[in-house]
Amino acid sequence: GIQTTEKNNPATTQIDELNLQYTETIQQINKSEWDTCFSGKGTFDWDGLDFLEKVFSNNNLKEHNWGFHYITIKDKTGKIILAAPLTSALLKNDMLSDAKTSKAIEEMREQDPYYMTDMVLSLGSVFSEGAHLFLDDDHPLHIQAMRLFLNKLDEIKTKVGAKFIILRDFEKTNTLNTFLHEQGFISVDMPYSCEIANLNWRNEEQYISTLSKRSRKHFKKDIKAFENYFNTRIVCSPTPEEIDKYYQLFEGVWSNNLGINTFKFPKNLFSEMVKSPKWDFLTLYLKADNSNASDKIVGVMFVTRSEKTFIPAFVGMDYGYNEKFNIYRQLLYQVIKMAGNLKFDKIDFGLSASFEKKKLGATLIPKIAYVQADDNYSLEALDWLQKD
Repeated sequence: GIQTTEKNNPATTQIDELNLQYTETIQQINKSEWDTCFSGKGTFDWDGLDFLEKVFSNNNLKEHNWGFHYITIKDKTGKIILAAPLTSALLKNDMLSDAKTSKAIEEMREQDPYYMTDMVLSLGSVFSEGAHLFLDDDHPLHIQAMRLFLNKLDEIKTKVGAKFIILRDFEKTNTLNTFLHEQGFISVDMPYSCEIANLNWRNEEQYISTLSKRSRKHFKKDIKAFENYFNTRIVCSPTPEEIDKYYQLFEGVWSNNLGINTFKFPKNLFSEMVKSPKWDFLTLYLKADNSNASDKIVGVMFVTRSEKTFIPAFVGMDYGYNEKFNIYRQLLYQVIKMAGNLKFDKIDFGLSASFEKKKLGATLIPKIAYVQADDNYSLEALDWLQKD
C-alpha cells in the first residue's frame, strides 16, 4: 500500500531504533498527531494540507498537479522525532532570482511556457511559508533521524524525477546548518519572513502606541488619512462573479510580483477557498462618490488561520487605485485590525513587501533555504545560487 514503513540504513547502528513512515496523502496521517507538530505554524497543519491536496490535483496543466509527500520518523516508544510535509512540483528556475532576470526569462516563456523549469522536491510548497520541518533537537537520535530523512528524500527525488531538493524557510541561526552543508546542500537567502508575534489589540490607540515614532507618522499620513474612503467587508461565501473579480485582482498582483516568480495558481484554488470553513476573503471597497453608483472592489486579502495564528496568505488588488489610495497598506492595516478584533495572538505576514509590513509593526526574520542539485546539473543555470 501507500503507507510503507522503512528501517534505517543497516550501515548505522541504530537499526531498530527509528521508524520512518511515508505516505502520499495527509488522509493517512493522524490529525491530532500531525497538528501537535504543526498547528499555529502556517498553512500546513492537517486541514491546510488537506485543502492543498484538493486544489493541486486533477488539474489540466502539469504545473498545477503536485505530488504530496509526508514523512514522520518516530523512536521505538512512538515519540515523533521528525515530521515534514513535502511537495514535488514543476517550478521556475528563476523563482528566487531578481525581477530583472525573471522578466527576461518570462519573455522567452511566451514562446515556450516551460523554458527553464524543472521538477523540484521541496519542503513545504510555493503555497506555504514557515517552519515546515518539525525536528525534536533534544532527542539523542535527531541527527540519525535527519540522515534517514535525507536518504528518503533522495529516493523520492529519483522516483519523481526531480532535479533539486529544496529545504526552505530555515532561520539563519538554525542548528542544522553545518550538517546540511556537509550533506552537499548550498544555502540561499530567501526574502524576509514578517510577523506580528504578540498581537494584543484592544483598540487603535493602543496599537499605534506599539509603533515607532516614524511609523506612527507614516500610519497617520498613509493609512489613517485614507481609511474613510473605504468599506471593509469579510466575505465568507462570495458569488461566482465576486470570485472572478478576486481572481482578476490576484492575477494583477501575481504578474506584478516577479520577485518571487512562480506559476500562476489554478482558478479552482478560489472555489476551494469558498468551500473551506478555514478561508475567508477580506475585501476592500472604494466608497462610491455618489448615491447611485455602487462601491467598487479594489482589494482582497485571502486569509486563513491555524490555531491562534492569523494568516493573510495572498493578496489581490487593483493597481490603478493603489498609488492614489494606498490600497496595499490599507489592506495590511485592515488585516491587523481584523486579527486583533478576533483575538488572535499572532499574524503571519509571510514573505515579500517586508518594508511595508515593518512600518506597520511587523518583525522581520531573515530566512534561508538549502538547495541540493544533481551532480551533473549545471548550477550556473540557477543564477540565484550565486548569492551564496
